[in-house]
Amino acid sequence: MLNEQANILFEWRDKIVELLTQKLIDDSVHEENGPSPYERAAIIQAELESYMQAYQSLLVCGHSYLLISTFNLLLYSLIERKPLWQNVL
Repeated sequence: MLNEQANILFEWRDKIVELLTQKLIDDSVHEENGPSPYERAAIIQAELESYMQAYQSLLVCGHSYLLISTFNLLLYSLIERKPLWQNVL
């Protein structure tokens, strides 16, 4: 589960970097009917915000999973009265 989440996070991180570093005004392309630079920037910002929110949510999900797993391991160690390191091996 965490490996799949990590792969998705890497993809989304790359997309976020791409959105943050792209040119908003491209001098080589002049489209008469295309969006203005301001409209294009607003579209990119909306897409970027969506990726950032999803990225943050997935990070929190993975962090919660790790915390719960650690807590369950600790709880099992206390119940079984074994040192924590014995449960890991």
